[in-house]
Amino acid sequence: MNEELNETKEIVRNCTKCNLCKNRTNIVFGDGDENADIMFIGEGPRCR
Repeated sequence: MNEELNETKEIVRNCTKCNLCKNRTNIVFGDGDENADIMFIGEGPRCR
């Protein structure tokens, strides 16, 4: 599971599908136990 999360994090870090990639300095991918039974997902910035 950890390997899949790391691969997904790299995809997000290298994504150029919208204009956010031009100015981003950080990605907020997640925090906490990757084997947790529950996950909370918040809203991120919107592309324009």
